[in-house]
Amino acid sequence: MAIIKCSECDKDVSTEAVACPHCGAKQSKAAGSNGWVTALSVVAFLVVGIFIIGVIAGPKTTVDLAHDVTEDCIKHQGNGDWVGSMGSLETFCKIKGDLAGIKEACKINPAGC
Repeated sequence: MAIIKCSECDKDVSTEAVACPHCGAKQSKAAGSNGWVTALSVVAFLVVGIFIIGVIAGPKTTVDLAHDVTEDCIKHQGNGDWVGSMGSLETFCKIKGDLAGIKEACKINPAGC
């Protein structure tokens, strides 16, 4: 049991009271312990939702990252870095992607680098 303020007369009322003993106003069922249940339900729903989104989106593997960097590099013509380098754009971008994958793998497991 807790004490809350009446929504009508602003006097103290028990959360177990059906009506305010001072003014007779009916008390909302959302007040008191049911409010906590509602709040906890919302928090639980949000946590589960974020978890599901994380599982669906999932973290990228270093191989996926390397592939994405390579594709982006080719799409954007080496992002200006390829000019003046030796070799083809595809080779340059493949190396750039591989290095990005290795760099990410080293962040995950520094002992392996």
